[in-house]
Order: sequence, then structure tokens, then C-alpha cells
Amino acid sequence: RNVSEMDAPKGVSVDTWWTFNLPQAEENLANFPTKLQSLEMLVRILNFQACLHAKCVQLAAGTLWNLSIRSHAVEKKIFEMGVIDTLLSIITRPSWPPPTRDTAGAFLGELTIEWENVAFMGLDKFKEIQLGMLLLIQTGVPRLQACALRVLGHMTYQPPLSCPTPTKTINATKNNIVEADGLFIINSMVNHYLKKLLLCGHLYGIDAEDISTDIDALPEEEVGKLPLVGHGLRVLLNLSVCERFQVDMAKRCLKTVLRLNSLFSHVMDSGKPTPLEADI
Repeated sequence: RNVSEMDAPKGVSVDTWWTFNLPQAEENLANFPTKLQSLEMLVRILNFQACLHAKCVQLAAGTLWNLSIRSHAVEKKIFEMGVIDTLLSIITRPSWPPPTRDTAGAFLGELTIEWENVAFMGLDKFKEIQLGMLLLIQTGVPRLQACALRVLGHMTYQPPLSCPTPTKTINATKNNIVEADGLFIINSMVNHYLKKLLLCGHLYGIDAEDISTDIDALPEEEVGKLPLVGHGLRVLLNLSVCERFQVDMAKRCLKTVLRLNSLFSHVMDSGKPTPLEADI
């Protein structure tokens, strides 16, 4: 049977080949004492506190992520071992280096895709993860911002698989983000990178007086960070479909949208490629 014709799981409105639920391997960890010991060791490493061990912590998170994807029993076990709290402490602790926080954040995003996991951790913990992602955006580190925006983009568009109340869960997620000043945080980040793009405006025929002169010209290596504008706009777009947020969004984000539209009008007229590589 064609995979694209298979029924989508509960909580998914569109039947597509990437939405069908591929069961994880079922196993009894009691029959695999070596694997259980390995999990315990990895969780102990994940709980290391010294930043000197950052690479070990990152590798432990990545390994646990890989194992949990393959086995439902492993996923359930690491929940029982308190991995969610540990990962949250990593993403919210500024002293950990970006690669470690990035891996922990992406792992948290993966663990929230299934409703069974969300129900196990509780909606309060689910909210903590969303607020933790907003903290990553505020770091100003592109790698962490991209990680957080990808997670929030998924959470604000797709409910956890098999969620019994998909609309309610999506709305609660959006409320959590907006109540935590997420509109301001994400819009500020978009404006930050958009301003950098405007500094390259002379490449697209934008008049010098239309470009701020109080900031140095954008270094070439900065251009690669600009796709973050697209990631941020996707989250804002998902939030904008809620009528109750639209007035506040218009007040905060309308100038950003108009500025972006004006810039890309110049870009299209110039006929030159954009640093965004059509990512928006």
C-alpha cells in the first residue's frame, strides 16, 4: 500500500507520507541489562555540571536522542530518569556552550512530538519547554535561535501526534508564547537581522539615506545568519491566525512586514540574488 495513502494519526489533519506513525521498537529493558546500564551511565553524564564536560554532555544528549527514537521502552525509561528536567536546565543555563544547548534544545523538541510524552511530563513542563525556547532566542546566538524557532514553529503549527484535543493544545501553546512576550522577542530578533540586511542595501540599489548610518557595514560572514528572518516569520505567521492576537501583532509587527516588503521589492528590481537564498 502506498505510504502517502495511509491514514494520518490523531491530531494530524492532512494525510501525507510524512505524517503516518511509524511504531518504535517494543522491548523489555529488563531483558537487556547491558542496555539499561548504558542508559544509566549516559544519564549520569548528562547530569554533569562542570562546563569543562560540555562536550561529554552534548554527546550523551545526542546518544540518548538516537536511542529514544529507535525504542519506545528507552524513551519511556529516560522520562522516568528525569531527562526532561536535565535538558531544561541545560538550555536555560547560559554557562553551557551553544553546541551543548543546541543539542539539548533539539532533543527536547523531538520528545514533545508525541502526545504520550507530553501527557507524561505534564502541560506545565510542556510550557516550561516553550518558555525555554524563548530564552534561547534572546541569547542572540544564531545557532540557538534557529533551534528554538524550529521547535516553536512546529509547536505552533502541529499538535503532538495522537493529541486528543489538538485545537486546544495548539491554542494553549500560542497563549503561552504570547503571554511570555514572545511577539516582542521574535519580532525584535527579526528586526535585528533585517536591519543587518538593510546595511547591505547598496547592493540592491537602495538609496544611502534609507540605510542606517550608525552601524558598521555588515561583514560578509554575517550574511549566512539572515535565514533566521524566515524562521522567525514562520512562527509569527502561525501566531497571526489567532484573531485575539492580531491587534497586538499589528502594533508590534506591521512595520517589520512593511520594511521587509520594501526591501524585497528593491531586491527583486535589482535582479541580484538575495543572501537569504529565498529562504523566507
